[in-house]
Amino acid sequence: MMLTLLIIAISIDSFLVAFTYGLRGLTLPVRELLKISVTVGIAFAISMLSGSFLSSVISIRSTEIVGGFILALVGVILLSSLFQEKKKKEIPFLIKILKKPMAADIDRSGRINGVEPFLIGIALSLDSFGAGIGIYMLGASPIFTPIYVFVITVVFLLLGVNVGKYCANIKGLKKMSFIPGCLLIIIGIWKMVVV
Repeated sequence: MMLTLLIIAISIDSFLVAFTYGLRGLTLPVRELLKISVTVGIAFAISMLSGSFLSSVISIRSTEIVGGFILALVGVILLSSLFQEKKKKEIPFLIKILKKPMAADIDRSGRINGVEPFLIGIALSLDSFGAGIGIYMLGASPIFTPIYVFVITVVFLLLGVNVGKYCANIKGLKKMSFIPGCLLIIIGIWKMVVV
């Protein structure tokens, strides 16, 4: 249950990006959707391998504390990004994809294709990389968890595109964007203090 909540919290961006595409009428073919999900799953597996290395050099209880701290830190970063000023200097392209998903349609074709799914997958992996390290250090399976992340990403992308097609107003959803960050902070703190 805890693992499911964590993966949902770090996968909300997948839903929001796909929701935006559906809302704007952008086409996200199943093949391209699978490319995005595979990219996210592989990046998550790499982050868990990093967690594997860290856990081999510190004690089990320490890994739980560090893992909880990393999750809470990722949550704080997610929340702080919501409150940053909108007017800033040029932001990196991958971050721009998360903030303005339409930026991923590089060729302005109205379809996500070519290299675009991989760029979206990498952008979606940025927030979850630290969480992958933390989740491994909390004892999650490095084989099962990336597969689980892949499946959840597929589901969220499909759901997001379809919900986006039928919704005219995203304002209510934007107001909920603080939830993933709060959830990661709560779970991280809980893991740090519960023995």
